[in-house]
Amino acid sequence: MAKVAGRLCDVSYNSASTTYLTLGQKRVTQLTLGGAPIDVTTSDSSNWTELFDAEGVKQATITFTGLVDSDAADALESSLIALRLANTIKSWKFLISLIGTIEADFFITDLSFSAAHDGAAEYSVSLASSGEVAFTAA
Repeated sequence: MAKVAGRLCDVSYNSASTTYLTLGQKRVTQLTLGGAPIDVTTSDSSNWTELFDAEGVKQATITFTGLVDSDAADALESSLIALRLANTIKSWKFLISLIGTIEADFFITDLSFSAAHDGAAEYSVSLASSGEVAFTAA
């Protein structure tokens, strides 16, 4: 399998009915697909945990960090702050070059800004899926 540069992974959200805004200045981007198993252990389970052979609750999370860019700050950071304060669920896309695209509705669970006195100002965002997650292969 060909290697994929991290800079080729994009995160974007639906800022209008058909327009997706790609978030720039990202440094680290992570997608996690998970599911909670259903425990069906009983006293007859021979002291071993038994799990139902189907997942219970599935979830996708996206986290990313980036640099605050004074040229893009008005568009990017203001949009993220507005979405977080409004508790708004938006359609987001996570593109992994050469693999495919994950698309779903996501809620911003955390938004933070940090700045070291001798470093660049950074932002950090965590998203949690709401509803079904779709995958489209590249």
